[in-house]
Amino acid sequence: MSEVRIVGIDEASDKKGHEYITVVHDLAQKRLLFACAGRDHETLAAFAQDLTDHGGNPASVEHVCMDMSGAYRKGVTASLPRAEISYDRFHVIALANAAMDEARRQGMRADAPAVRRALGTTDRKVLKSLMWGMRKNPSAWSDKQTQAMDWLQHAHLRSARAWRLKQALRDVYAQALRSDDASQAERLLKGWLS
Repeated sequence: MSEVRIVGIDEASDKKGHEYITVVHDLAQKRLLFACAGRDHETLAAFAQDLTDHGGNPASVEHVCMDMSGAYRKGVTASLPRAEISYDRFHVIALANAAMDEARRQGMRADAPAVRRALGTTDRKVLKSLMWGMRKNPSAWSDKQTQAMDWLQHAHLRSARAWRLKQALRDVYAQALRSDDASQAERLLKGWLS
């Protein structure tokens, strides 16, 4: 394992979500490197030891892609001293979805009649379609969701802006994946942040 430089760290659980394991993948070679019970910082100390035991060097790991777990961050800092950390797309988009949902809920709480007027309807089914349409990929929208999202895109609501920001962030990831160019990905992300 002396060639390991870029790893992905994640957790997995049983169906009930009570028993966790930490898994570490070699992202360059697309292979599982390590798995052990738990999801705390000590699991990464165990990975570093296993890497050493198999001819690798924890100080040679340059990059870690992981979720936003404080325990994993602590483990990477202590056990993989030279690794830079990036957060995986799934968890970043999940945060964007949560922020978008909160903007939608706040808009409805603050002035539901104004939201209904902006959307051009008081039909609860359309409003429910809007909620689910905002969360889904546009290619998977039903006819009702397409109609609701068309209204939303023409509305001057915070939830409309939140949805556009979430979609733009997804697009940043998609373009970065297609280009496979770190400098372009950085420019795209900085553009989104601005």
